Amino acid sequence: MEFLRSGRPSVDLVWTVRFRNVWPTETLTDADALDVWLRGTYPHVQFAGIDLKDLIAAAKELREATYSLMMATICGDNGQGSDRRVINARARGERFVHELGPRGAMPPSATKGEQFLAELAVDAMDVLRSDPGRLRMCEGPLCSLPFLDESRSGTRRWCTAQRCGNRVNTKMYRDRLRNSHPISLDASL
Repeated sequence: MEFLRSGRPSVDLVWTVRFRNVWPTETLTDADALDVWLRGTYPHVQFAGIDLKDLIAAAKELREATYSLMMATICGDNGQGSDRRVINARARGERFVHELGPRGAMPPSATKGEQFLAELAVDAMDVLRSDPGRLRMCEGPLCSLPFLDESRSGTRRWCTAQRCGNRVNTKMYRDRLRNSHPISLDASL
């Protein structure tokens, strides 16, 4: 399975449930899927034999709390205190070990799965603390993905330009072509 990437780990975690508004589809189905997702999200982190089997439920709990608070922010609401407690508890956990080597920063290392959850929770806090107007829902048809607009102009409309943006632009292009070259059904030809 290929996972969707936004550039923000906590948003990427929320995106692991696809088609929420139509047919919710779980992509973090087991420890192997979580391993693939984590390695794609944190490619620079050195893993040290972490067993992820016990982390799936906690990752999903963090994901749902993050999603709930993102949706509340988008709707102009404060959200549930229980969701804030989940994120706060995870953010207090041990994070990656960062070290400075002789040639600059070395890749961080992780020896426990909970370190990933702490990193994700801190990123979720950062996303949720950003300008509330920059946290939006994708305008793509049938898309239910929230995203953080970090563009300079602040006018982004889609979860990703490659996904929904491309679909919308392709449809508009085809509609323009269809309307500019009507097929004539004149019997006199």
